[in-house]
Amino acid sequence: MVIYRRIELPYKLEGLEPIISSQTMYYHYEVLHKNYEIKLNEVLRGTGIEQQYSSLEELMKNVEQLP
Repeated sequence: MVIYRRIELPYKLEGLEPIISSQTMYYHYEVLHKNYEIKLNEVLRGTGIEQQYSSLEELMKNVEQLP
C-alpha cells in the first residue's frame, strides 16, 4: 500500500521571516498540510487508486482520471 507524504520543505519554518512568520508557516505546513495528507490517505485507502500511482506527483498529474 502506498502512503502519500507531504513534500519536505527545503527550508526551516522560520526561513521566510520577516515576510511570513514561523507561526504562520507552522500552522499551514504542520497543521493544514498534515491534515490534507492524512485525509487523502484515508479517502484512498482500499480503493486501489493508491496502487495505480506510486507518488503524489503522479496522482496529481492524473487527477482528471480519478472517479
